[in-house]
Amino acid sequence: MALQVKTRRIGEIALTGSGIGITLSIDQFKRLRGRRQVPCYLVIVLVPRDPADYISVGVPELTLKHSAYWVSLEDRPLPIQQGQKSVTVTVPRENLLTVDVLHEFFHRACEEVPAP
Repeated sequence: MALQVKTRRIGEIALTGSGIGITLSIDQFKRLRGRRQVPCYLVIVLVPRDPADYISVGVPELTLKHSAYWVSLEDRPLPIQQGQKSVTVTVPRENLLTVDVLHEFFHRACEEVPAP
């Protein structure tokens, strides 16, 4: 499994009715789309402006607060407009990244890797 993680400050992103809009370069988009041997996901972590509001470090733990959302671009078509340098992707708000979702990602990745 591969994750491309992007962090964005709350208030500096485009929230749409269906999700969170994030702009990717065409090269970034190409690296995330299409079927691969290992599933690949785009993850958006939304954080407050002040890191003290979402991260704390201590012994023996690192605690991160706030939310992360994911999307697979596996089936997305490549934008074909001449000269287009970027594309905006909507990450659905219902795609909250949870421990259960990560387990599903690992399970899917294990199923798709061929046995030696």
